[in-house]
Amino acid sequence: MPTVSALLVIDLQRGVVRDCFDAEGVLTRTARLVGRARTSGVRVV
Repeated sequence: MPTVSALLVIDLQRGVVRDCFDAEGVLTRTARLVGRARTSGVRVV
């Protein structure tokens, strides 16, 4: 049985994470991860 993987990203709009610890760092790391997933052919949801 084949395995299918996907990266699930939950609402990370700037207004939502505004009060999050290190919000800019979270957004930067998430954007990098999404880019790497797409480059590798992993679905991003």
